[in-house]
Amino acid sequence: MNDVIHNSGFMATRGATTNIGQLAAGPGAGITNVHPMSQAARSASRSPSIGLVTIKATEARAVIDIFGLTKNRGTPSGQNFYTGTVESADGTVNLIATRTLEQGQRSIMPTLENLRRHSNPAIFILVGIGGAINRNLVIGDVVVANRVVYYDLRRETPEGAHRRGEERHAPAAITHALNAFFNDYPDPAQLKSPAGPFRVLPGPIGSGDAVIMDAESQIRKFLLAYNEKILAVDMEAGGLTQFCHETPPPDHPRWMIIRGISDLADHAKTYDHQHSAAHNAAITLQHMIPYLSAKSD
Repeated sequence: MNDVIHNSGFMATRGATTNIGQLAAGPGAGITNVHPMSQAARSASRSPSIGLVTIKATEARAVIDIFGLTKNRGTPSGQNFYTGTVESADGTVNLIATRTLEQGQRSIMPTLENLRRHSNPAIFILVGIGGAINRNLVIGDVVVANRVVYYDLRRETPEGAHRRGEERHAPAAITHALNAFFNDYPDPAQLKSPAGPFRVLPGPIGSGDAVIMDAESQIRKFLLAYNEKILAVDMEAGGLTQFCHETPPPDHPRWMIIRGISDLADHAKTYDHQHSAAHNAAITLQHMIPYLSAKSD
């Protein structure tokens, strides 16, 4: 008989108390731990790792190629993960990459949770393409976000929409790493790809669910009025920063966002430069990983 006995207390006999820990006896007997591992124990037991998230196929392909990642078996949810190792500030650490189901703030949230359950990385990095709204940027440049302004919060009135930006600064540990990188590669940094040289600049980005294809867009005007230094826009960074903000200690992952400029968020927006922009973003990440600590806080 393969009976299951849940042992979660103590036994008393004739006034004596006997503490029972783990015990199994008889053929087929086993022990089931009905209490899940605590957050602290799970965080302490994880190995240093960095998690990458991409949105488009061209972004995923760039990351896989640049870092030589290997595909793992799919999970029950269908989520695929690609793994490899890189040299970080802590030495050799695991790199785990995955791709969202769809574009936008909503889809990135379950993807991040799947990645957290799969490998619980200390850093989540969103790497791929974005659109420039700063006139000093050109296609092929790369922006590394030091702040993210979520622009979709608004109040609708008969007079029009009143937008309310919500801003989050990059974690201090990430900002220190960026500062160290730009000490060695003066701002703007000059890097090279097979397509030619490109610039890397730190600065704020805007994030929301709109695809912007108008140089006179009200969203562009709002963002530049909110902070004239905002460089670019994307559709997922707001969700990433919210996820990390709401994940409690001791996990509480750090975040980083790297966006290769594939268009100027105007009527001339095309798909022609997405491949090169995605590769520039992945190459930038390759240069920045040695400055990152993947250890848990």
